[in-house]
Amino acid sequence: MWFNKSKNQILDYAAVTAKTGVVTTDHVTGKHYEEDTTRYKLAVVVKTHDLSTATAEAKVREVVRYTETSSAFDILVEVKTGIEGSTTTHLGNEKVITATIATTLNPPATWTLRFETRQDIGRSAGHGQGMLAAVDDGVYLFNRDLDPDLKLVLAAAMEVVEFNHMQ
Repeated sequence: MWFNKSKNQILDYAAVTAKTGVVTTDHVTGKHYEEDTTRYKLAVVVKTHDLSTATAEAKVREVVRYTETSSAFDILVEVKTGIEGSTTTHLGNEKVITATIATTLNPPATWTLRFETRQDIGRSAGHGQGMLAAVDDGVYLFNRDLDPDLKLVLAAAMEVVEFNHMQ
């Protein structure tokens, strides 16, 4: 089931359509933490003004680890009002995106994107690795002499990564 659709522009280069759908969600309670896992799919289509197209079909796995504690005040509020109360402390999260990208400029070829981010809140440590990244303000910079097929692939890959940073 698709639940989120969006359209935007990459300046005067291309129109972008993206849609997201949940595949599965899971909750695990461990000895010292709880963990929520969400797996969803993402489809991105980048269509240039000369009608060349790149499609990216992505799978995303996102894991959030946290602890919940209840204070005496939380318990009192629950007893008096029936409203559950607790404090949630995030321990960390990770997201892994894998995508297959194809273009109309080179139909038999496919490209694979794998992008990982990890954040350990307790130690304030972060990790990110991937094929590429977009500039923070959403500006994509391409070499003037870049092959048109590669430019289209990179635009689709950056849209996949950027879309998931907005989630």
